Amino acid sequence: SSLRGLAMRRAVLVACGVLCSADDVPSATCDADFPEQCGPPDSELSIDVSVRESSDDPEQPAAKSRKSRTTTTAMPPPKRASGSENPFSSPSLQSVWSSIPAPPTGADLLGQEVATLEEAVAQKQAKVVALKELKLAIVGEGAHDERRLASKVPLVESVVSSSEMQATSSAADFMQTVAVVEPAEDRTAFARLIGLKNFRVGTPPTPAHALLPLALLVLVSDRGNATIYTPTGSRLKEFSLGHSAPIERVATTSSQEDHIILSQDSEGIMRTHSVILKPAKPSKPSKEARRSATEAIPSKYLAVTPNVSVFFERQMRLPKKGGSVRAVTDLAISKQRGLYYLTAADEGGGVTVYYRNGTMKGRAIATDDEGGIQGLFPVPDALLYHSAHGVGFVSAETLDVKSPVCAEISSPVVSATVDASATHRVNVALQGGEVVVFNLKDRSNCKFEQRLPRLGQGPLHLEPFKGHGLGGSRC
Repeated sequence: SSLRGLAMRRAVLVACGVLCSADDVPSATCDADFPEQCGPPDSELSIDVSVRESSDDPEQPAAKSRKSRTTTTAMPPPKRASGSENPFSSPSLQSVWSSIPAPPTGADLLGQEVATLEEAVAQKQAKVVALKELKLAIVGEGAHDERRLASKVPLVESVVSSSEMQATSSAADFMQTVAVVEPAEDRTAFARLIGLKNFRVGTPPTPAHALLPLALLVLVSDRGNATIYTPTGSRLKEFSLGHSAPIERVATTSSQEDHIILSQDSEGIMRTHSVILKPAKPSKPSKEARRSATEAIPSKYLAVTPNVSVFFERQMRLPKKGGSVRAVTDLAISKQRGLYYLTAADEGGGVTVYYRNGTMKGRAIATDDEGGIQGLFPVPDALLYHSAHGVGFVSAETLDVKSPVCAEISSPVVSATVDASATHRVNVALQGGEVVVFNLKDRSNCKFEQRLPRLGQGPLHLEPFKGHGLGGSRC
């Protein structure tokens, strides 16, 4: 074991000798016991490891056999990065990188730590220089980018005015402006999103499908003109919903398989349209032009324009009561057991359910609160509704109603949504600005979980987003 330790010590000293260079470390620093390790950096270094084995003959205990093994390794001298090898071409960056000191090989631990910190400081300085140059380049591109850089981010303490709750971040940390969509002529009355199938999950998609957007933005004017945009602001399709009266309500499907737009006007007429999205196929002349091109042309998969088709499906009329149509308060499209149901809530506290082909299934009375049902929200196998003083569930398939009593609702309800990560957790926004969270796993029993203090200056309209709640209030 002592011989093995001596051999390991010898190997370590040899390694130190490889790292030593005539330019960096003087020869006096090398170990005096092994002067052969302080030779030129390009010389071959040998490591001799000897192991003594005892003889099998008991009469000759002093006889030893010696085996040796020699390993020859050629190591080039370490190279120090120069200014010409810097990947950055900016003179200011080269000056910063050239100021980084070379790590002192063979120095003690404190010296190595100091060198590491100096290198980190130099890297941060290089990053500052690069960001300043990037800012100058972006500002020179146009006024739009300059406005984005000049916009001020609100302070964290100014986001929440309540003393009961301390903000840990700002909304600007999670949201950014992707595009500004400006409708052509009509005033936009409704904005809805249509979720699309994610072809990037599961089976590897074709290049054309991999570049399709994950959602579509639908803008509808009060005259019934609709426009479909991509999330980046590209206009794909313009069409009319076909209503002769002003539009009052619009709903879209949350399913990624079928895409339906449900609209309702002031005369009680509801119309449905189906949206189909496919990758655009190049025309025959464009294919021939690409084949006959003699110069380099960009790939056809770099910019894939989706082909959007819209088809009218059905028209329905809401039932009348006393010669007039009940005022509709909200629309929703529910999918239960693979079937789509078109639902309309009214001020009488009822929910009218239609099949997708336009046939009326029935009407369920959910509440007797003043103003009826104020909003509908699709959840798995049911519809979450909220009235002025409560929440509940309506099954579009069986027309069953479950209305649990939630005593913690102290003011009128403004909106109610379901947590996307836990469908049994219901978030209820109240008129006073508070948000109350209930556990409705047992839909007949309302279990209180927590109450969030007042956020913002007014009541919030809630929307679920990837396990979080997105709340917005009118200024």
